[in-house]
Amino acid sequence: MSAAALQDDGLRAVRDARRVVVKVGSSLVTNEGRGLDAEAISLWGRQIAALRAGGKQVVMVSSGAIAEGMKRLGWPKRPHEIHEQQAAAAVGQALAEIVGAGLVADARGAAAQLALGVAQFFTQVGH
Repeated sequence: MSAAALQDDGLRAVRDARRVVVKVGSSLVTNEGRGLDAEAISLWGRQIAALRAGGKQVVMVSSGAIAEGMKRLGWPKRPHEIHEQQAAAAVGQALAEIVGAGLVADARGAAAQLALGVAQFFTQVGH
């Protein structure tokens, strides 16, 4: 199938859907790890607002807290140790929330933060 045909199928699926879930990887949210990309996030907010204005329910899932924390801490490589990832996420989360609030305002929606670990995917405890 050609790229144009795949794009047409994707556009048709969004047009026909009641709810759209958008997953934006951290490399996009953080401009390839250089920090949160407020310009791109604002653009997504406007696009989500347009979908909502068209009657769609839109859920956007993203991250970026670890990458933003790494930038602020001056760490050139993503840490492998859980406690280091947690530290980077804690440092980066505050700015991620501020930028996320801007996205939400642009999209006229609501925001929530979920902190999930591996265990939450294998058990319903805490749900």
